[in-house]
Amino acid sequence: MESVVRKYAAIERHSGKFDTNLILHSSEIHLIDYIGQNSNAKPSDVARGFDITRGAVSQAISKLEQKSLLRKIPHPENRKEVMLSLTEKGKKAYRKHKKIHEDLNEGLTRELANIEPEQIEYVEKVLRKIELHIDLFDNGNN
Repeated sequence: MESVVRKYAAIERHSGKFDTNLILHSSEIHLIDYIGQNSNAKPSDVARGFDITRGAVSQAISKLEQKSLLRKIPHPENRKEVMLSLTEKGKKAYRKHKKIHEDLNEGLTRELANIEPEQIEYVEKVLRKIELHIDLFDNGNN
C-alpha cells in the first residue's frame, strides 16, 4: 500500500515540458490545471483553492506570466482585482497535463474491468476508511 502511495505522489511531483519548450514544476502545472478548470479565477480564488497565501500565489503567477503561460485580465466589475487566463501556450500545457491524467485513469479502468463488482465495492470501502484515517490524522496534526 505504501509503495502505491509513494508512486502516485512521485507522479504528482513530476516536472516536465507538457508540450511546451519549458520545464514546468509540479506546482506550476497544478496552478495551470486549476486555472484551466476555473476560467477567470482570481488570485484570491487560487489562494483558497490551494490553501496558500496570496503572496505565494502572486509569486507563482509572476513566474507563469514570465513564461508566457498565463495573463492577468482586469476584472470588469472591480478595478482592484484581476482574473487569470491561460495563454495559448498555457492551454497547451493544460491539455497535455489533463491527457496524462486521462491516460492514467483509462489504464486503471482497463486493469479493473475484470474485477467483480463486489470486490470493487470492498476496495472502495477500504479506501474510504483510509481517507477518513488520513483526514483525522491530518486534522490532529495541524
